[in-house]
Amino acid sequence: MVHAQNAIGQGNTSAENTRASYAACLTAAAGVTPSMKQCMGAEYAYQDKRLNVAYKALMAASDESQQTKLRSDERAWITYRTSHCALDQAGGQAAELDAYDCSVQETAKQARALEDRLHNKH
Repeated sequence: MVHAQNAIGQGNTSAENTRASYAACLTAAAGVTPSMKQCMGAEYAYQDKRLNVAYKALMAASDESQQTKLRSDERAWITYRTSHCALDQAGGQAAELDAYDCSVQETAKQARALEDRLHNKH
């Protein structure tokens, strides 16, 4: 369970993009899969909303050619995340948690990247 373990602070540098409450929730879940999934679901929803707010603001602050590039970049990122975080069908519950946490982490990283791009525009 590489990603899920890392999300609770065991060596994951991308954990800085998620909220401290996510790590606390995973710790409190104590390895109970349904509880961990609830933590991941809540954090994914938060990070996805964060990403969408940043994306919309960046689109609004961009000219037409920048918007076209941003749309293309975002589509490429979605393809990357889907591939990178794909579920290992033979991996059982641990693989399911890894895939879900990977999506949380990658979405948080992309939200941060978009926020950084937005701040650099101003």
